[in-house]
Amino acid sequence: WDYLRNAKSEDILRDQDNVMRADKETIHDSIMRALLLNPAAAPSNTQGALYNGYFETYEGIATPPKYKTNSFASNHIHYITSGGSSFVLDDFDAMETHLNEHGVKGDKLAIMHNDQWMQIKGLAAWTASGSISNPITDKIAVDGFVDKMSGWNIIVDDSVPTGYVLGTVYSQGDKLMKFHEPDNPTFRGLIVVPGNANYPLVGSFYFRFFNPKIFKREMAVCMQVSSGGTYTNPTF
Repeated sequence: WDYLRNAKSEDILRDQDNVMRADKETIHDSIMRALLLNPAAAPSNTQGALYNGYFETYEGIATPPKYKTNSFASNHIHYITSGGSSFVLDDFDAMETHLNEHGVKGDKLAIMHNDQWMQIKGLAAWTASGSISNPITDKIAVDGFVDKMSGWNIIVDDSVPTGYVLGTVYSQGDKLMKFHEPDNPTFRGLIVVPGNANYPLVGSFYFRFFNPKIFKREMAVCMQVSSGGTYTNPTF
């Protein structure tokens, strides 16, 4: 009451802008969680994931579908570790293999925390004289940053926890995820619930019903930059 009594219109408009921004960030972070968290880590919840050794009843399969001459075991998994403490060029190859063997096509995207981006920049292997040239050195020396490496478009996004890299593709024909909302259009989108009948802003609040769900389980791979052999879920 006191706030609204003294607030200027631009204050209220700024609050609304903050709500809209928070809504977009909430959706974004929820999608990242849906991709990077392997539900098989909690035995009571194994659904809704990239390939992780578990298959839902409606899928009607016990192993990933065969692609050309490639067949897969029931424990085939797309939550992997790098085998080292830093992200290196071979890790791009490992992620690419996981996509190629399923026939995944599209522009490759590697989404990572700034820490892993700095590790890639560190691959330039500078020397005191600077006389040794390689593609990484040339790229960083000329452009000052890395936006594409080994055929991967690199997206630096710190909503991905440090020590994890998400490899996927952008494809016009296939969709990695689906964004589920209620069938009833009244409950779709960002909903504002008014408060006091005479002063709707007083006690009002926002909410959204949604659930991002992985649709094409083969279209991404999550890599933990770790020397351990088993993927552990990040902490958000």
